[in-house]
Order: sequence, then C-alpha cells, then structure tokens
Amino acid sequence: MMALIMLDVAMGWQWQRATWGRIFLALAAMFELMRRAENGHAYGEFILWICLLASLWSIYRIIRTARLQGQASNRLYIGVGFYFALMMVTLGSFHTGTMLLWSGLTLLAFGGYLYFADSTMALASPSESPK
Repeated sequence: MMALIMLDVAMGWQWQRATWGRIFLALAAMFELMRRAENGHAYGEFILWICLLASLWSIYRIIRTARLQGQASNRLYIGVGFYFALMMVTLGSFHTGTMLLWSGLTLLAFGGYLYFADSTMALASPSESPK
C-alpha cells in the first residue's frame, strides 16, 4: 500500500477512498488465493519486486519534480542512490527478512522526507491552507 501511495503522490492521481478500498480488497484476496494455492512465497517475491519498482519510479518522479522546482539537492540524489544500491544488493540474495527490512527503512526514510518537505513548503506558503 505504501508503494501505491507513493505512486499516487508521484503521478498526481488523487484516488478516491473507494478506489483505495478496492485496491486493498484485491490485494487481500490475491494474498489469500495464493496462500491457499501454496504459492504464497512466489507471490510475496513478485509483490516485493513490483513494490520496489513502483517505489523507485515514484521516488525518481518526486525528486525530479523537486529538483525542477529547486527544492532538492545533489546530496539527496547521492543518499537515495546509495540506499537503493544497498537495497538492490539485498534483493539479489532473496533473503526475505533482509528485503523487508530495507524496503521498510526505505519507505520510512522517504516518507519522512516527503513529510518534512511538505511541512517546509506549507510554512513558506503565504496563503492559507485549504483545510
């Protein structure tokens, strides 16, 4: 779900709550079907690869947009590149615990970046918030 949220933010789709509910139900149903068919491990690896690719694409789009608006620095590119290089090395081993650890840390780190970048932009904005 975090990879889909990042993809939604990067692409600017702004899905409705009903769409998010349907996506969650589809993911849960596929998990249960694959578990009962005893293909849970293969399904887990497939979902992990798809999430990794969606996260990479989302981070690329968000950083590129921030770079064009003058909000990102070269240090951000270096940090994200190093982090994903480590993540790709762990994915090559197919050790599920390590993959999940790096995936979780990556999403947490990038989520924190998005939160603080959004907070900084909101503080710098002279207009009132629409909320």
